[in-house]
Amino acid sequence: DYYCGYIRLLNRLPAKAKRCGYLEIEDLSAIADWGGNDHGIKETLKLNNRPGRVVTKTMQAFCSLDNPGRAIRAILDLTGWGLTYGSKTLMFMNPDKYAILDSWIRNCLKAELPSIRDGDVNSMVCGYSRFLEHCSTLQNQVADPGPGPNGDWRVSDIQQALFQYAQQGGVIVRPQKVATNGARALPATP
Repeated sequence: DYYCGYIRLLNRLPAKAKRCGYLEIEDLSAIADWGGNDHGIKETLKLNNRPGRVVTKTMQAFCSLDNPGRAIRAILDLTGWGLTYGSKTLMFMNPDKYAILDSWIRNCLKAELPSIRDGDVNSMVCGYSRFLEHCSTLQNQVADPGPGPNGDWRVSDIQQALFQYAQQGGVIVRPQKVATNGARALPATP
């Protein structure tokens, strides 16, 4: 059901965002339902944001899709709609260029991402932007055909692969420097 719900939203929401230039509160509610509605996120969204505010903020994000920092910042302006659901919103607006940054992936990539503090918008914007850069780097390194249209690897497909890796306990670590004689160099001490 998780996968089927994902596909249903992926078939509907990017087309709507492209056609209208925004998403509505009902669309974000559907994203919350698909994501498990953790901690009553859908109810918090509806209680703290009027439908017109959701349209305005998703429109600002849509108009800023060429600037990930501005796009996620616009979505984070929605009260109670944090980084995980904000990134889900952007991914469902444009899966070619955006991906979901949840706690599984944050843990998996903690060595690659700057410190992200929930509630600190600047750290969330910086961390999310770096995450998208990391996904783009991986996207450019994949040689095999992907699951996207025409065998492409969209940024969201890279994220899905990272999510699977993270759920299986995988963690990406920075490679240690190797001394020129082949011995491992000791990590630098602060």
